[in-house]
Amino acid sequence: MEKKEKTGHDNSSFVGEIALSDLSQTEDSKNMKVADISDSKTSDSNNFTIKLWKEHKINICKPLIPLKLALFTYYGAGSFMPSFMTVLYKQRGVSLGQLASMTIIAPIVQFLGSAISGVVADKIGRAKPVLFVNLFLLLLLITGMLFLPKIERTNCLPYSINLTCSDEQQTAQTECNLLENKIKISSCEANCSKNVFEKCDDRTSACKIFDEKELKNLSLSVYIDNFHDTKIGDQCSYYVTALEYETNNISWCDSNRGQYCSLSCTVDPKINHCKPANTGSLLIIYTVFYVLFLTTYSNCYRCMDVTTMFMVKEYGSNFGHERFFAISGNLLISPLAGYIVQVATPVGGEKNYGAALYLFIAMICFLFFILYNLPVRVTSPSENMWRKSLALLKNIDVVLFFIIILTLGTSWNFTKYFLFWYLEEMNAPSLLLGLITSVSALYGLPFLLTAKWWVQKIGANGIIILAFIAYAIYSTGYSFLENPWYSLILEANGILTYYLLWVAVVEHSHDIAPEGLTSTIITISGAIHYSIGKATSGLSAGFIMGAFGGQVAFRFNALLCLCCAFFYGSYVFIRKRCLGKKHELNHTDTSTGNGKLSSVLTMPDKK
Repeated sequence: MEKKEKTGHDNSSFVGEIALSDLSQTEDSKNMKVADISDSKTSDSNNFTIKLWKEHKINICKPLIPLKLALFTYYGAGSFMPSFMTVLYKQRGVSLGQLASMTIIAPIVQFLGSAISGVVADKIGRAKPVLFVNLFLLLLLITGMLFLPKIERTNCLPYSINLTCSDEQQTAQTECNLLENKIKISSCEANCSKNVFEKCDDRTSACKIFDEKELKNLSLSVYIDNFHDTKIGDQCSYYVTALEYETNNISWCDSNRGQYCSLSCTVDPKINHCKPANTGSLLIIYTVFYVLFLTTYSNCYRCMDVTTMFMVKEYGSNFGHERFFAISGNLLISPLAGYIVQVATPVGGEKNYGAALYLFIAMICFLFFILYNLPVRVTSPSENMWRKSLALLKNIDVVLFFIIILTLGTSWNFTKYFLFWYLEEMNAPSLLLGLITSVSALYGLPFLLTAKWWVQKIGANGIIILAFIAYAIYSTGYSFLENPWYSLILEANGILTYYLLWVAVVEHSHDIAPEGLTSTIITISGAIHYSIGKATSGLSAGFIMGAFGGQVAFRFNALLCLCCAFFYGSYVFIRKRCLGKKHELNHTDTSTGNGKLSSVLTMPDKK
């Protein structure tokens, strides 16, 4: 009766309910329009426009400017660190085998570190504090590495030393890692540039050393300066401060034979009380520092992905636009680091790789300032994470997605870490090795600006399938490569295998993640691709390449990728045709905990 009075009609209550429903929908639509106008005004206040010509213009979102600068800074700083860290460790006395062992251990710790970072970010509802902690730990590790002592290894094998006189300066040329400034010599061989006749009646004269009888049974001690002047190959030239022959101090350059002759001597370390150095404890410290460095270093990349995705969704941008600035930093800062190392290295001295670490520290300090002012939205802390995670792992789409990411990561790490080795076996010039990374970035940058359009047109699954096909073409091309310079053409495949692929992977991870697990899914996807993929590529591809050669390894990778493209493509097609485009996943309702259907997981295949 009340509804009839309000409407003024003698219709049934059913009609009245429809009328009220229509009225309610009209009011809701009005509220939505008001909200859209409000959002539009807010959006306009956050953007400023740069007009180019005619109707062409560039819209820049003000809150995303610090994000672009942060991505440029960290990706630029991180671009050169692994390479310089490797050569720094070699310079500090770590052998290649020991470094390889560290690299095998690291991926497991990296995966766990990335997963923990993602879980903590979801649990507290903020990714920025997790990023701050990882950056701070990374800064402490790099600073500590600068002060780690060198691993000194006492050489217990016989080694050679050459004594000469140059410009009235006595010099000794021998190995660079000398631990003593007094070397005892018992056997030498004389080499003279011309016949020198000199009568040696004085037993204290240096010319007496050249007596044939004495050269086989010497009692000569050489005192050298610990600082070497020049380095030639794997040997260093030291200044000789004194010579002691049969308990008498002698001058090498005062003798004619000393000026025109040289001595090639063999040193038996046992005479010099050779004791193998105990480097075990110091090597363990180097291992811990290296593994933790790689862990925090990769954690920062994963947290950057999470932060970028949150801000992109909040301000209506796209992941490809922001990643454009990250790759630009990678492209521009790495050559700067190489130039700084070259400038900081003294002429004829040992390369100063520590200069690159100081550049990294300075850039990370600048990054702290940028991140402090980064307006990242705080989300509500996640609840029922274990229940959501178990429900997610029961979904075949998600499990298969992680397996596919692992396969792609294996291929990516194989091409990244074994490509230069393969090209060096083909006698590729150093210039080409330096150009490959830069040319690949130049191919990919324009596509990052249009990545959103590509992902919408092809779909995340479509880009993943195309990435497998691109890997197959890439690997097949390298297996038949005869001229190394053609590799610059093959690097165009990186558009699909790296630049567009990772945009699709991060956006797909964001889409399939239940509420409260976004950070966890994105970080785990990155850890599977870059960390676990590194371990699997090192074990499988490294074994094949060592046993059968580079050509077979590349062809095996091509065959693997073709099979994966066919398998995953068939699965997506069957899923789409027979089972529908959408796959419902029962997520627990976090508010009530009643297990009702609260969200729908879609396979984002867009036409």
